[in-house]
Amino acid sequence: MLLIVLLGTLIATIVGIISGLIPGLHINNIIYLISSANISLEIKAIVFILSSVVFCFISIIPATIFSIPNTDNFVSTMPAQKLFLRGKGFYAIYLYCTGAINAIIFGLPLIALFLVLLKYLPTAINLLTPFVLLIGLACLFFQTKNYFGYLIIIFSGLVGYFSLQFAFVENPLLVIVSGLFGASNILFAMQNKIKLPKQSLYIEKIDLITKIKVGVISPCLSIFVSLFPGLGNGFATYFGTKLAQIKEEGYILMNGAINVLVMILSFFCVYFIGKTRTASAVFFENFTKNTFVFSFGWILFFCLIGVVLGYFLTIYLSKKILVLAQNFNYKIINILILAFLHLIVLLFSNFLGLVVFWVCTLIGYLCIRTENPRLLMISCIIVPVLIYFV
Repeated sequence: MLLIVLLGTLIATIVGIISGLIPGLHINNIIYLISSANISLEIKAIVFILSSVVFCFISIIPATIFSIPNTDNFVSTMPAQKLFLRGKGFYAIYLYCTGAINAIIFGLPLIALFLVLLKYLPTAINLLTPFVLLIGLACLFFQTKNYFGYLIIIFSGLVGYFSLQFAFVENPLLVIVSGLFGASNILFAMQNKIKLPKQSLYIEKIDLITKIKVGVISPCLSIFVSLFPGLGNGFATYFGTKLAQIKEEGYILMNGAINVLVMILSFFCVYFIGKTRTASAVFFENFTKNTFVFSFGWILFFCLIGVVLGYFLTIYLSKKILVLAQNFNYKIINILILAFLHLIVLLFSNFLGLVVFWVCTLIGYLCIRTENPRLLMISCIIVPVLIYFV
């Protein structure tokens, strides 16, 4: 058993680093490949848990440096990118990682209570989900800056509905997020000449009140979005910062906390009630239910190992990469990343997926040009889930 644990941890760490560092790549794509690999189910189980948690940490590095988010951290991309362009990229990454650790420490009592009550909640969740989603969608309309904002909500919702509800697009969520929040950022950045300042490794003192607010609010919101499908991490982060009345540093703290907590909670939700919140948890349930890893103690153990590894690896790697980033030719980098995003879509989707990717890129670009919050585009998930429950 010890050999399996060590080997699984090693493979999971490598998978988490690779998937996290490559712009546009998501852990779901790698886990899909791992599920088909000729390795023991126990090792697969460890990889599903540990690599997913490590990925949640590592992925903030390309999100900060290249402004390429994944389905979870897209709301923190702009605040982190702003700090990066002011020479504070390492501080942005540190904030994200600290937010996650902070939330786990502060949120342990609440999370423990949630796990105890979890088995009594499924019926209530199914009844409340459509009402919660409807309120969430209505909230988006109040966040618009102009009439274009309404169009962005509608177009994003329509693209999400047709892509997710019908089978003509493979891996639709990857395609949609890559276009709305990834390629659109690159397209906009290519029009601006960026001169990068020298990146400082100095860490500013984080306001204690902000840390407490994030530590208390983020576990509550993480539990909330873990229970209700359609309300993503970005939605929770945006309204969490509004509720806590914190600025961009707190925004990054909040997003780091919610991303990691939601990933961890997804495995416990699968274990206790068979409810899947993430693709990693889906694979974990489907492939490894009869292994020793599918138990409360082992899930907790590998989640905590993933948190420790993810935190220290992200801090270490970000220092090295930020030094190199100062010598990057961003015009060439942006072109290469845009080309790579097209390749990712073609590899993991199909030609129709590429068409949807282009449409989503235009919607995302319109959102940036009209200075509307990118949160509006989360309707691409809320609308199809709402229609499903209605």
